[in-house]
Amino acid sequence: MSAAYARHQAALEAGADPAVVTQWINEAQRDKEAAQTKLDALPAVPRKPEPHLTVVQAITERLEGITQRIQAVDADKKGPPLRSPGHHDQLRKRNKDPDHKAEVPRDGVRGGT
Repeated sequence: MSAAYARHQAALEAGADPAVVTQWINEAQRDKEAAQTKLDALPAVPRKPEPHLTVVQAITERLEGITQRIQAVDADKKGPPLRSPGHHDQLRKRNKDPDHKAEVPRDGVRGGT
């Protein structure tokens, strides 16, 4: 029910003449039909897909495929999480450089100016 019809109902409940309220309702209906006719007469405007939305959709679809493949792999075939305790050791083994030590000074700044 539209706000106009709610007002008409309230007017009837307040004692308004039903003939007058019926006239208001008929006028509102005609206005609505006229507006719809104007709207229907407007030319259809095709919407072009927005490029950035297409790109986002493509990325999302690719990520969904990756997620499904990751979930499909047995847990015993997956490597340990990279942020698990000792992950630096795991990375060194992967890189086949057992002497590599990536140390960061306590102040968090590596050499440079």
